[in-house]
Amino acid sequence: MDKEELKQFLLNNLPLAREAKSGEQIVCQCAVCSTPDTKGHCYIGPFDDSDSPIMYNCFRCDPTEERRKGVVNQEFLNRYQLWMPGDYGNNPNRSYIKKKRIGNRQVLDIANSIEDTRENQLKLQYINKRLGLQLTYQDLVGLKIFLNLQYLLNSNNIHRYSRDESIIQLLGSNFLGVLGVNNNMLSLRRLIETGLPNVVNKKYINYVITDKIDAEKFYMIPNSVDMMKPVHIHIAEGFFDILGIFFNVMNCNTEQNLYIAGFGKSYGESLKFLVCNFPMLYTVVHLYPDLDVSDYVVRGICNNIQPVVNELYVHRNMYRGEGKQEKDFGVPREKIITSTLKI
Repeated sequence: MDKEELKQFLLNNLPLAREAKSGEQIVCQCAVCSTPDTKGHCYIGPFDDSDSPIMYNCFRCDPTEERRKGVVNQEFLNRYQLWMPGDYGNNPNRSYIKKKRIGNRQVLDIANSIEDTRENQLKLQYINKRLGLQLTYQDLVGLKIFLNLQYLLNSNNIHRYSRDESIIQLLGSNFLGVLGVNNNMLSLRRLIETGLPNVVNKKYINYVITDKIDAEKFYMIPNSVDMMKPVHIHIAEGFFDILGIFFNVMNCNTEQNLYIAGFGKSYGESLKFLVCNFPMLYTVVHLYPDLDVSDYVVRGICNNIQPVVNELYVHRNMYRGEGKQEKDFGVPREKIITSTLKI
């Protein structure tokens, strides 16, 4: 629910509610002083495009009355025996989830930031060791990587969680993750092998912020391309894989290259998402299946997507060290030997 929808809800349910002349406020009867007045005297707003929270202020209440002004939240609505609808919560700073529209898609307006804590320093070390890189917090923010789920939600004034708060705390402390393409579905990766309760004892967990817009289950490294020219699409299974491909195989090449990972083995779904939302004139698709994806399964994937692409390549990591072959591409550069097959 956005500001305009909340405005209509209040206009329809508050006593004597009407729109003020500016259009950015509404006026209604105050539930605290209940001064008889057919015009109303409690002003609520601003209903504009800013990040300002929706406030109320009664100009007839006793100036010493603390409840005469404040944030429109559930406590305020209790006075009118109303329940806060939709995504609005009780946060005193901002009580709604901001959305914006890009083309025909809705995207959550989420600001990614990372707090410099000992826990986050260790998580950054984990990422750098796993990929053989020297990334900084700023690099992670640019890549849409977050280190603590609860901090990400709270820093965006999202306090109405879609999982129990105890689960959010566990995910925040023991996982790191990435924001999906429309910032609504997040993919989190477990960092410890033991000691977690069964409910979160999984290698990967997806988290959806709100059910008010689609949960697009794909991660893309931020980049833009000219869709009138040939576009190379790199598709991997997980976000560590696509990061390894971007840094350690493609040397951070962003020119006419798109990098996408589905949250799971969804190579075909990843391509379908791109083709449906970003019409490209000529596509060169590169698949990077994990070692545990058999050649038979890969052939099936290729047969399904080949009719809608112009060129198709399959890449596997053939590095074999310490008696075993690497499973995927989410590893340092020195542990990648690429085998390429043109379909």
